Amino acid sequence: MHKRKKLPIGIQTFANLIDEGYLYVDKTPLMKFCMISAGILALGTTKQAAKGAFPN
Repeated sequence: MHKRKKLPIGIQTFANLIDEGYLYVDKTPLMKFCMISAGILALGTTKQAAKGAFPN
């Protein structure tokens, strides 16, 4: 049986979230799906900004 992770309620930093074993969910793929569905092409004005936001 898997041990359940704690929910990160009130945690202020990413380092504390990871170091103390809290649950973390990366929602980057969901944001990309939402942006494509809405017809938004890029977050920034440069290719670097868009590439950094959605790495392969």
